Amino acid sequence: MVVIPTYNEIENIETFLNETSKLNISVLVVDDNSPDGTGNLVKNLSRNSNKINLLQRSEKLGLGSAYRDGFKWGIENNFLYLVEMDADFSHRFEDLQSILNVSTDNDVVIGSRYISGGGSLGWDTKRKILSKSANLISKIFLKEQKAQLLIIKLKKSLFLEMTYLLLES
Repeated sequence: MVVIPTYNEIENIETFLNETSKLNISVLVVDDNSPDGTGNLVKNLSRNSNKINLLQRSEKLGLGSAYRDGFKWGIENNFLYLVEMDADFSHRFEDLQSILNVSTDNDVVIGSRYISGGGSLGWDTKRKILSKSANLISKIFLKEQKAQLLIIKLKKSLFLEMTYLLLES
């Protein structure tokens, strides 16, 4: 299942969900009460597809908690694999397909902008600085040079439950 946090993504979300449907994968949109109606649009689209799920939150609570709540929902609903993606198309669908292709043979699959073949097209300087800074902070915090937290994709649920417990403590 792909966890997709949203806030004011009404211009992207329908096209994004159409792309995920081509891969025949379930999605969970975690919407933070978007004033533009993103949550309502997803709710309407979910009526026509059992692969589209919606977790509506009452206010803007942030990206990190959206992923945490989405992972928790996925675990509680017995999804074995969980993937995170942004609705702004900053994550490529061909990368998602590659991740899905190797998922059956691996407990953890990690994609990153900062490895060979990675990248971030169309980002302004502010976003690149924020991304690099967050990556550097994660390396320092985890005391590991290869820590790549920005686009961690696909973990088996048991590992995710342990990660979720660590986030809660």
